[in-house]
Amino acid sequence: MSLTVLWSCFSHPLTVSNVKDIHSVLEVTVLDEDRDRSADFLGKVAIPLLRIHNGEQKGYMLKNKQLTAPTKGVIYLEIDVIYNAVKAALRTVVPAEQKYMEEEPKVSKQVCLCVF
Repeated sequence: MSLTVLWSCFSHPLTVSNVKDIHSVLEVTVLDEDRDRSADFLGKVAIPLLRIHNGEQKGYMLKNKQLTAPTKGVIYLEIDVIYNAVKAALRTVVPAEQKYMEEEPKVSKQVCLCVF
């Protein structure tokens, strides 16, 4: 997957790889880095990969760190997502599930015999 960021008429191509699931979300954090001070948080956006149209420039409202409320500003991104259609279809049909198994409590025969 590749990401191109336009900032003050400059284009900064960025390539993101190792995306395992086309159903995941691309999170972009925008910082203002000054040479004399630490980086200031400007905003964050979360973009579902399936909603990206390759080559289309789109504006995204910047949100707070928790992505719950808007902050000041908009970021315009032109994103291209390149993926294997067969693997994406397979992931859609058989989604990755977190394996969660709860151990059943063990019951001894002696406890059962004492109750009855």
